[in-house]
Amino acid sequence: MRQEKQSDPILQKGRAADHLANERTMLAWIRTAIAIIGLGFVISRFGLLLRQIEPKSEPATGVHFSTITGATFIAVGILSLLFALWHFLHTHHEIENDAFRPSLLFTLIVVLTIAGVGVLLFIYLLVVG
Repeated sequence: MRQEKQSDPILQKGRAADHLANERTMLAWIRTAIAIIGLGFVISRFGLLLRQIEPKSEPATGVHFSTITGATFIAVGILSLLFALWHFLHTHHEIENDAFRPSLLFTLIVVLTIAGVGVLLFIYLLVVG
């Protein structure tokens, strides 16, 4: 039976594919983080617009629910980007050391975070709408 070496072109090709898949995943996380941050900004500014067009005598000042919700979305977007960077670097290291194992914890954190953001948006729609 032939013993495989690290310099074997077939192994190098597989490792390259693994790294490219890891990079595609990171790029998807960047797009997702940008979308979450953008949504937070839109929620915050749209709430401000709604307060300014309301017919009342006093100006719209102070921190409102839409501002808090928008800032929360922005913070979640930034945190997801940082977490994705950590995961990318960790996966890169594991691929290089032939020790890659899929992470159930990462999937759970992502799902619970997205569910939390969804709950915040649901509450926001109930309160404002």
